[in-house]
Amino acid sequence: MSRWSVWSPDGHPTRLDLAFGVIAGATAVVSLLTVASTHWLWFLAGVLVFGLAVGPASATGVAERVGTWFRGIGVVGRALVIASVVAVAWGSVQLVPGIGAPLTAFGSGGLLAVAVVVGIEYLR
Repeated sequence: MSRWSVWSPDGHPTRLDLAFGVIAGATAVVSLLTVASTHWLWFLAGVLVFGLAVGPASATGVAERVGTWFRGIGVVGRALVIASVVAVAWGSVQLVPGIGAPLTAFGSGGLLAVAVVVGIEYLR
């Protein structure tokens, strides 16, 4: 048993997991290449936060409770939570001047972290 297996998904990534990993990585790269300037500190913060969230922090008791709650609210509940997060992010971009670029960099870093974790899981 490797040290990764403590906090990795059960088994090897499925084809769907790999497809999402590739899409996440490609989206991050395209975002980085198409913006005028990248807020690198926010990008690195996104890498760290998402990397920890999908990595070691996912093995904590808090993460287990959040995961149980999230699965327990059903498909409609999950869709509403995701739509709410998207609405808050979009509203922030519309209402707070200058926050769009840092949020984009943070999200791109997060997408890249997810792609890297999926890649590591595939290779192990």
